[in-house]
Amino acid sequence: MAIQPAAPTATRPRSASPRLGRWAGPYALLLPSIVILVLFTVWPMLLAAWQSLFRMNLATPVPRFNGLGNYAVLFADPVFWKVVGNTLIFAATTAFPSIALALALALLVNNKVRTSWLGRTAIFYPALLPAVSAASIWLFMYTPTYGLVTRFLTYFGLSNTMNVLGDAHWAMPAIIVMSVWKQAGFYMVFYLAALQGLPQDVHEAAIVEGATGWQEFRGITFPLLGPTTLFLSMSGILSGLQLADPLYIMTKGGPDNATSTIIFYLYQKAFGSWDQGVASALSVMLIVLFLAIGLFHYGYLDKKVHY
Repeated sequence: MAIQPAAPTATRPRSASPRLGRWAGPYALLLPSIVILVLFTVWPMLLAAWQSLFRMNLATPVPRFNGLGNYAVLFADPVFWKVVGNTLIFAATTAFPSIALALALALLVNNKVRTSWLGRTAIFYPALLPAVSAASIWLFMYTPTYGLVTRFLTYFGLSNTMNVLGDAHWAMPAIIVMSVWKQAGFYMVFYLAALQGLPQDVHEAAIVEGATGWQEFRGITFPLLGPTTLFLSMSGILSGLQLADPLYIMTKGGPDNATSTIIFYLYQKAFGSWDQGVASALSVMLIVLFLAIGLFHYGYLDKKVHY
């Protein structure tokens, strides 16, 4: 009896649903964050860019297309250039001194002594204060006659009636000191975590080779802290560019715009002069500045950091 060959079984086409599920699953998890990012970051940026092309102030209740007119108004305003200079100076002179001080403090308290937590807590405490509270404290300290700082100046032969925040030459340094005091403790925590995560075998090899403490720090410790330094420099500069609350409490941008920054100038234009078009143009320029700093940090400096 001849054996009949088995009938070929029909193969079902492979469904694309598992592949689709593997592709859509991660994006479904990211969907809430994407929605929040679009609603509160991307959309306001696009709206500001669109409104910057219109004249929108109290003199023109109905917005009128103005092209690049708002930008031309800013470029022709000497106050704008003064504000830009103040912002860049403030960002640089708060970020890098804060980082240097934070690194020094982290090296100081990075030990296993039982009481070291007291020093860490005391140094970190200013970072816990809201910006308004910190500004209020230093406003009192800078008060003429009975402020702590002004009374301390008498030991250097200066008058205790000196109005530090009312002097165009001293107002910006006074705010810089306050900002460094507030930020250094926060940055110290990052350095402290990075120091405690460094490999010990490299340090032990350096000691065996007879390296001094400074040689060990310069050749091993600081290069290994490169990623942390890069992150903190980016955070510090962006934080300096966004300073607004302490200025409102301490100086209102004065005297003679000596302490006014782009963010505070934007606030004055938007809610003081009600010039929404110029304020939107300022927002766009600030966004472009943020993007340029980010590209420089993570497009250029990141390649020079040892990971």
